[in-house]
Amino acid sequence: MTTKIDGTNGIIFPDATTQSTAAVSIGLGQTWQNMLSPSVLRAIGTTYTNSTNKPICVYAWTSAGTTTGGIQITIGSVVLPATYSSSSNTTWVIQAIIPPGTNYTISRISGSDALAGWAELR
Repeated sequence: MTTKIDGTNGIIFPDATTQSTAAVSIGLGQTWQNMLSPSVLRAIGTTYTNSTNKPICVYAWTSAGTTTGGIQITIGSVVLPATYSSSSNTTWVIQAIIPPGTNYTISRISGSDALAGWAELR
């Protein structure tokens, strides 16, 4: 027996159980949300949890700064540094997928660059 994807039922496993592909697919039924809006207001150094039943995508960036500053994201116990744009106005950028139930924190590596944006596909 093999696992197969059925366009109507979703994923059909060898034991004949099924799971909707919508339940596991990132982007389906999700929208980009501004996480720096006053009603949400995410903050650097605070730990958040993906409490949804799907993976979410986090995208954050700093205002113009220097190449010696920077931010990073910790997902569970894994630390991922940001990359930076080498244009005249350096911007640090993080993009990451956060599995359901996983904690994540965006923090400064050094410097004092402010967050210019934080959006999440959720």
